[in-house]
Amino acid sequence: MFKLTPGGKYTALYNFCAQSECKDGAQPRKKLLLDRQGNIYGTTFSGGVDRYCGHYPIKGCGTVFELTPEGKETVLYTFCVRTNCADGSNPAAGLTVDKQGNFYGTTLWGGNSNCYFSSYGCGVVFKLDPRGKYTILHTFCHGGSRCNDGAEPEAGVIVDRRGNVYGTTSEGGSRLQGVGVVFKLTPKGKETTLYSFFCSQRNCGHGESPSRIAFGPDGNLYGTTSGGGAYDKGTVFELTPDGKETVLYSFCRDENGCPDGEGPVAGLIFDRQGNMFGTTQAGGTFQGGTVFKITR
Repeated sequence: MFKLTPGGKYTALYNFCAQSECKDGAQPRKKLLLDRQGNIYGTTFSGGVDRYCGHYPIKGCGTVFELTPEGKETVLYTFCVRTNCADGSNPAAGLTVDKQGNFYGTTLWGGNSNCYFSSYGCGVVFKLDPRGKYTILHTFCHGGSRCNDGAEPEAGVIVDRRGNVYGTTSEGGSRLQGVGVVFKLTPKGKETTLYSFFCSQRNCGHGESPSRIAFGPDGNLYGTTSGGGAYDKGTVFELTPDGKETVLYSFCRDENGCPDGEGPVAGLIFDRQGNMFGTTQAGGTFQGGTVFKITR
């Protein structure tokens, strides 16, 4: 974990796997949270316990951690401490926090050993309160044999003012070859699939494998898909609270090198005028990806 000042000074704040068996965590992947006191919170994909998860070469199934401004790291939760990893394993995304200081996140695997997509389980949505109490809000692949409620969430979640949790999964859905859903969880854990028409067929207009979603200024949900769309290279989409999806943009409109980019795997951010900004992992002038803006 590092810090970079506006002037370009680089400081390594913490080196993971500093403890025996990587009990402090290893392989942090996604965004960090910073509180007003300067404490940093995040997740690691592996490490955390003296065990082998069975599907990654580094021991441990991941952690939730805190790092003080002085550089002291504390593991707030270690995954896969329950039988068959019922509490989830391997968080691939960062955390979200509500006004009460509760953390919310997802794990890519664990939670259900009878998962259609993975023998390691289809993942969970979890809550970790300021006292360290861990709660499973939802275990995926409870929507039928094909995981109609979704499976394997790779992105994080967002929380509205009423405490409802929204997110996406990379697999599952109502279609035979479902590759993702957008879901909503009430504070009590009731799940509703808001949209599940992402598909893996070529030129699927709805897109496939949605990224982290975000609330727009109008209250609708916005996100990207890494594949699908009119040119099979990904989309930017809008989703109303009642589940109506609109594709705002399909990438690779010029198939000669995709100068507009292809494969957006990250989410979107907004400016005050409601314009959207994001990135693609490929395409562009030098085929190394693009940074894009979509006006409203």
